[in-house]
Amino acid sequence: MGNLRRAQLTDYRSKAAGWFTVAAGATLLAAGETWQVVERHGWPAWLFWLLFVVTLALTVLNTAIRMIDVGRPRLAVEGEPAPAADRG
Repeated sequence: MGNLRRAQLTDYRSKAAGWFTVAAGATLLAAGETWQVVERHGWPAWLFWLLFVVTLALTVLNTAIRMIDVGRPRLAVEGEPAPAADRG
């Protein structure tokens, strides 16, 4: 592997680790806010866990759908040139 590729991989890993840290912090903030809502309304603790798991599942599903969508080829909109990969 060339030095340029190694540098790109190192840069990518660094950014990915940073964004993972941001996501983990946001998850903790969301859990705290959800707990406050449950306490404020006097709801049972099991409802907190249900809300937390459902919210976490929805965010993972949203990310998965977006990643699948990124991998799909785009159709050219009328009047716009086709992407370079589609030109033959």
